[in-house]
Amino acid sequence: MKHWERLLLFELWFLVGMPVLCIVCFVLPAASSAESILVFLAQFAFVFMWFFWLWQWFAYAQYRHCRQEEFLFLLQTAAATNAPVEQVLRAYLADRPRERMFRFILLFFVFPGYYFIHIDRSFDARLRRLLKALEQGVPLVQALAQLPGIAARETAVAASVGQYSGKFGQAMKRLPEGRSTAIWLELAPRLAYPVLLLGFMAGNVMFLMIFIIPKFEKIFSDFKMRLPYATEFLVDLSRWCEKYWYVLGFFGLLALGVCNAMLYSSQMRWHLPVLGALYRMKARGEFLQILGIMLETGKPLREVLERMLDSNQLPAVVHGRVKGLLADLMQGAPLTENLVRHGLASKAEQGLIASAEKANHLAWALQELGDTLVRRSARFAFRVVAVAFPLLIFSCAGLVAFVAVSLFLPLTHLLGGLSGG
Repeated sequence: MKHWERLLLFELWFLVGMPVLCIVCFVLPAASSAESILVFLAQFAFVFMWFFWLWQWFAYAQYRHCRQEEFLFLLQTAAATNAPVEQVLRAYLADRPRERMFRFILLFFVFPGYYFIHIDRSFDARLRRLLKALEQGVPLVQALAQLPGIAARETAVAASVGQYSGKFGQAMKRLPEGRSTAIWLELAPRLAYPVLLLGFMAGNVMFLMIFIIPKFEKIFSDFKMRLPYATEFLVDLSRWCEKYWYVLGFFGLLALGVCNAMLYSSQMRWHLPVLGALYRMKARGEFLQILGIMLETGKPLREVLERMLDSNQLPAVVHGRVKGLLADLMQGAPLTENLVRHGLASKAEQGLIASAEKANHLAWALQELGDTLVRRSARFAFRVVAVAFPLLIFSCAGLVAFVAVSLFLPLTHLLGGLSGG
């Protein structure tokens, strides 16, 4: 199963399966007024599994990143010691721990029987298939392409560059310390917390609108009193959402589509407002860094670009722009101007690249410039999250305060009216 297919199944479960389970565990018992220990246990199991599945998903992403980092260190060790990759990989596999019982218990909560599916798809199983392919003479780059998930995309690109340039160790060492996967794993929890909090608040508001607010309206109607303005606004808002639920559903599906497009389409990430600037900076930096390392071999620029295109390791949006750059260079166009024209370098960097080309230091300048852009994109990403996180927290606090005021004002007005009567 491909990565995007697994991600869509994950979304289908959380957007369809989890709401259905929620209705079974919460709405139906409440509608039938069934209060028993079994209902409580079912509701507790639902909440526990929801959090446990989220934790498993994040733990899987962390585990996958750590194993990919281990594989990168393995390649760097093989390059530093001039040892065959298959020999180092064989020793690594022999030293791997075997915690089958713990893994069986942990993966049982995904769904019963998933452990036996996982056995053939685990990281160790893929490494064993990689070792077998290398022992059969398959090149490392081709073997990594046949077994996705073992190495991060940056590692696969570096391996391709090292194989082409004959400087495998240097290509591995030129990888930036702050790669995109590690940054994403560090920043995602900071943004996920307020988003989950807003989701729980929306669920609580729905519960209040269904079970609590109608009782308030009935009580105030019996006493011929008017609800406070904040409560009336909350009631009107809930009724509008109930009446035009299809509008909310449309925007929800639109947001989901945009998120999926960002995950699957590099074109979408490239042209996205605000966040697209960070992605463009990172993508340009990676391309310029790879181009600089490959130019150190002394081979013609045209051959270098053709090799980059044949490796199929570049993002689709960069691949298309490199293809256009190669077509222009074949017609005699200058490199620096066309890098800017195809969006592979900014105008601010044009002068630096042109000066380095005249001084015959183009390869070194491209590597340093690419490394700087990648690191700068990581710093900007942390700054964006540092600004967005408190804003989201303040938004959650404002929503909590509004809902609390809307609920307690009717009680204070009712008690005041009764004591005055």
